[in-house]
Amino acid sequence: MTKSKVNWAEKLTDIKNLQGISPEGDEWFTSGDFMQNIGVGQSKGYRLIRKALADNKLEAFTGSRWNEQHKQCYRQVWYRFK
Repeated sequence: MTKSKVNWAEKLTDIKNLQGISPEGDEWFTSGDFMQNIGVGQSKGYRLIRKALADNKLEAFTGSRWNEQHKQCYRQVWYRFK
């Protein structure tokens, strides 16, 4: 077995400190925020988001967010009006 040249302690510390990748700037919102503010359910909310994306009225940013309860990062999509 060959000896690994990876500094495992440093790499694991980097992973532990990862808090997610979120968009820079203002006016970004999640699909949940969107649906809550306009007062619709998930089905209609996602239909409206897909239509706005297709019509080039929204832009999307795919990143990640830290979940404190589960102690892991999960994928998150943010949107903002163009």
